[in-house]
Amino acid sequence: MSTGAREVIVVLAHLALWSQLGVLTRISLDRLFADGCHGSFGVCLTSEGLQHHSLGAYFPDIASNMLGSYIMGLLAASATLNLPTRKPMAILPQKSPLQGVPELHIGVRTGFCGSLTTFASWEYSLVTGLVGGQGKQGGQWAEFLWGLVIGLQLSLASYVFGEQCALIVDRYLVPGGQDETDLEKIEDRERATVEAERRGELGGPDRGLNSDDFGAGPNSYSEQDGSDEITYVLQQKAAEEGTAAPVSSRQEPGEARNGVSWFRAFLQHDREKYRLQGKTNLVTAVLLALVLALFITLTIVDRGPSHAGRRAQWLAVLFGPFGCTLRWLLSKYNYKLPGHWKWLPAGTFAANMIACLVDYLVGGIGHRVGSLGYWATIVLYAIRTGFSGALSTVSTFVAEVHAQMMLIPEVLHGYTYSIGSLVTAALLGILVYGSMVWST
Repeated sequence: MSTGAREVIVVLAHLALWSQLGVLTRISLDRLFADGCHGSFGVCLTSEGLQHHSLGAYFPDIASNMLGSYIMGLLAASATLNLPTRKPMAILPQKSPLQGVPELHIGVRTGFCGSLTTFASWEYSLVTGLVGGQGKQGGQWAEFLWGLVIGLQLSLASYVFGEQCALIVDRYLVPGGQDETDLEKIEDRERATVEAERRGELGGPDRGLNSDDFGAGPNSYSEQDGSDEITYVLQQKAAEEGTAAPVSSRQEPGEARNGVSWFRAFLQHDREKYRLQGKTNLVTAVLLALVLALFITLTIVDRGPSHAGRRAQWLAVLFGPFGCTLRWLLSKYNYKLPGHWKWLPAGTFAANMIACLVDYLVGGIGHRVGSLGYWATIVLYAIRTGFSGALSTVSTFVAEVHAQMMLIPEVLHGYTYSIGSLVTAALLGILVYGSMVWST
């Protein structure tokens, strides 16, 4: 097995573990803030918009979207925060061994944050309240529009708050952070970025859009036009503390930044980091095996008609890695469109739209069929909550939107991307889900 293949397998293991934890956390938060509306344990803050009460702007996934966006901002790279020191995670010391475990960064950002947040379920909740069906009265235009506004603004605010917390941690808690977070230095870097954009010398990837699919800024892998997270994993292992030379966008994934083979770079690199990386990967493999065994067992043994809801949740957790992996693979197409659209994170956009489409089809099928069987109900819930929920992401979405908003008024890509994504998903829902509801 080639080195590149082994590294991809390691990343997939991290994605599988962290995505399951993300889906489980999202389900738990949804129940915590909604079960109180039905007399169960928890509080009554969110609503599915059934006929006995209105949808409200607080759709079920608002809490998970806020939390995941906050964590995404908290784990931002130093380049995203305009800090001069090159660190994949700004809240950690530069010499921390955890800075040299890129698979873990990808697992937390792409796997956990991406699966904890969900763009598709957000849009699905609002569109079904607008169209009707699934026990909802429909025609809730005000709630639909307000839900879009509140959902976007709260997620963006949570992400920005996370970044600010990262700056505070870096300045006051991380050794050496007092100097690097000097306000004037940050302002100088931001000014240089805007001036480069005005001259047309700075593209989308060069801006360092720190998302869960691209877990570093322009001082690492994302500054190379055409790079992606797979090559990032390999390049991180060959990169020494800022001494590595830039890699060509045509470089093969298995090559190191300085032109030597990955194996040679491995021998030259800090052995302590590789020991930690080996331990991290081993712990991940063991935890993944235990988590898979646990939820497979729960799906099998948690029987009975009254346990169908719990069984569906266990199966949804198992479906999460499939959606997360597809989203990660689609991230290779971010900023790859030709010409005027090169700035667009097409991979993230495609993942969110595909997940919305799956949700609309599943919801439409459920409405047309009416009374579903035991296993059909469980599987459709698992697809919508597990697969589609992990395939779509809000944490990546708001990170990309926020980075592009920093270039206003030079370019308006932030508004184009955010409003375009919300409107496209809503139109898809009206076209696909609405046609299935209104035709019955």
